Amino acid sequence: MSQEPPVGQTEILLGTVTHPVFPFFLVKFTQAEEKEETYMLTMKVRAEIYNYIKAVFGKDEVTFYLDPLNGEIRVWTPSMHASFEFVQRLGLMSAVRLWIQNARSHLARVISGVRPPS
Repeated sequence: MSQEPPVGQTEILLGTVTHPVFPFFLVKFTQAEEKEETYMLTMKVRAEIYNYIKAVFGKDEVTFYLDPLNGEIRVWTPSMHASFEFVQRLGLMSAVRLWIQNARSHLARVISGVRPPS
């Protein structure tokens, strides 16, 4: 079994040049009562960024999800958004906001190790 060589500064710089990523926004999370939870944030951005997001995602709303196993918050890809909209049109899923509201209680149980009621 061979190990990957450590990534050096040259590889990091080349990766940044060929696939740049940019810090985009900061979200501060605060504790809330269940009825006070926020499910949607509104952010004002420059026209170039707004137009880019609409071109990539086909709309001006982007859904993020929490991956508790990897400890990451990620953005739904354009294909995930399209798939959700298709399933929603078939009547199999509710609006994203309602889905998020329902998912929050399940997420809280998963990350706290509480079993769902039988």
